[in-house]
Amino acid sequence: MKYLIGYFLCVCIVLSYLSFTVSVATAEKRSDDYIRDRVVQLVGNKYSCTGVQIKTNKNKIYILTAAHCRVILSNDTTQAIDEQGNLTDVKLVDLNVSVDLMLLTPMNKKALIIAKTTKKHEKIHTITHGERYPSYRTDGELLEERSTIIIHVKQSEEPEQYRKCLTAQNMVLEYNPFVDICSMELTSMVSTAHVVPGSSGGPALNEAGDLIGIVSNTDGVFSGLVPILDIQEFLKDK
Repeated sequence: MKYLIGYFLCVCIVLSYLSFTVSVATAEKRSDDYIRDRVVQLVGNKYSCTGVQIKTNKNKIYILTAAHCRVILSNDTTQAIDEQGNLTDVKLVDLNVSVDLMLLTPMNKKALIIAKTTKKHEKIHTITHGERYPSYRTDGELLEERSTIIIHVKQSEEPEQYRKCLTAQNMVLEYNPFVDICSMELTSMVSTAHVVPGSSGGPALNEAGDLIGIVSNTDGVFSGLVPILDIQEFLKDK
């Protein structure tokens, strides 16, 4: 009997060691450097956005970004720059402006894992680009898993946001040129991770480094993220 107990203990020790080794390897794979290697900057003549390479259920790799970043495309093409400074022409594959998501052809075969779920109050972070700036990280908390907000934008006060509002197409509730206002409805996850112009389309991640949202909007304090369910629905046939 004592030999059986000893054998059982040895097996438990080996399994614990293997589990620890796998968890350490997973943590290393999803380090900031690992994520940055899958985040790209998308550049146009005047503006820039961020994108992240993801793998779909059909094992296809694309750059996922925000649909309002289409303004930087010229003839459905733009340039993507990776962390090492490599520059590649990427082309439009698909977009859905109602959920603010767009797919582009990939730069390489590196991709992030997409989370299956997310939960309110979990710790998250973003790794994105500011306009013409290197990637940077911000940390925060997920305040709402799904929230519908209406944004009223005046051209005279916020010309950049006004342009984005007009390019949102079927998200636009009302456009009245006589009062200089565009009103837009957005469904977002709301977080405290602060983002800046140029961050649009970048990844929001959970503590494991899995993708839980795409940066869509900000009011300067809170960030609005495309919800994970919308991302999963957008990608399900890809």
